[in-house]
Amino acid sequence: MRQAAGNPILEEVCNRDNRELAVSRTVLRIPILPGLVMPLLALSGPVLAEISGNLGIANTYFSRGRDYAGGAAQVFGGAQYDHSNGLYAGVWTSSSGFPPIGQADINNNVAVSSGIEYDLYAGYGTTIGGVSLDVSFWDYNYPGFTDYDLEEVLVDIGVAGVHLTSYFGVGDIGHGDTATNNNTNYYSVSWRHEKFSAKVGLGDYENDASDYTHLDLGYAVTDQLSLTVSKIVDERVTGTYNDDATLILKYAFAL
Repeated sequence: MRQAAGNPILEEVCNRDNRELAVSRTVLRIPILPGLVMPLLALSGPVLAEISGNLGIANTYFSRGRDYAGGAAQVFGGAQYDHSNGLYAGVWTSSSGFPPIGQADINNNVAVSSGIEYDLYAGYGTTIGGVSLDVSFWDYNYPGFTDYDLEEVLVDIGVAGVHLTSYFGVGDIGHGDTATNNNTNYYSVSWRHEKFSAKVGLGDYENDASDYTHLDLGYAVTDQLSLTVSKIVDERVTGTYNDDATLILKYAFAL
């Protein structure tokens, strides 16, 4: 198995921030039936579960300070199951994924369209003394470009509207003999208050020359419509990325 060795094409695959897309919860009360595991009835009350879903559109697939759809519009949606004990699992999918339009893959084939993406994830979240803690595992899949399939572990700590979030690359990028070690990480500090939000994110690659920092400023026009202005404010090697400010419009609603 070969290392990624700082390949900028492989490094770009670590690009998703999908948990922010969850917009609502529908509560379902699921009691434990008397005929099921009777000894547990004396130890616990009814189980509370939540199933949430969302569907949305955006003017482009923009994540972690970068455009991954070449400016093409995006349709996305997801579903998530939450248990009252803090465990959750879900699926998220997008009409636009990886690689960006016009970019060559590791075999020098230029992408003429951005492929479909679907992600599977599971995790655990809780709150202790006003501090939220969340750990989850994400499996990213690109059916048309399986050389870019990968996994991440997400760790999020939040307090008073401020979140420190880390995405750690684990396992391999791709499959089989062409797979490479996933040594790409992403870190962010984000803040949200009422309709306003801000985020500073850092892309941390095995090849330090690809590192960059971006700034996002957001405003929620309504519960469904949001706008974000994003700009790369620092890059290890000037000219590596498009550092023009980009406006992202997103409309998402509960199913």
